[in-house]
Amino acid sequence: MKPMRIAITGGTGFVGRHVARKLLDSGHEVVLLARGIDHTDPAIRHAPGVTLVLTGLGDEKKLVEALAGCDGCYDFTMRTGQGASSSKAAALRPKCNWSPDRAFVPRTTS
Repeated sequence: MKPMRIAITGGTGFVGRHVARKLLDSGHEVVLLARGIDHTDPAIRHAPGVTLVLTGLGDEKKLVEALAGCDGCYDFTMRTGQGASSSKAAALRPKCNWSPDRAFVPRTTS
C-alpha cells in the first residue's frame, strides 16, 4: 500500500494519538490537529512523520491549510456545549480540493 498523509482531529487526545501511532507504524504520515496539547504522551508530537497543527474547529483557514495535503481524515474531536461540531472538518472537504475517493471517517459516538 502506498503511504498516505492522514489528518487526525483531536490528534493529541487519547484515541487520536493511539490511531496516529498505528498509522505511523504502518508507514503513513499524520497531521495531528488539536486545540490544545494533551501532556499525557508528549512524545507523539515529536515522532518522525508527525506534523502538529494547533487550531480549533473555528479557524477555517488553518483547517483548510492542514487538510489540503491529506489523503484522508479521522475525526476524534470532542463536542462541547459551545455549539462546536465535528461536522466542521467534514464540511471543509470541498475547500480542500479532495477527490471523492478521499476518506473522511467521522466520530461515531457522542
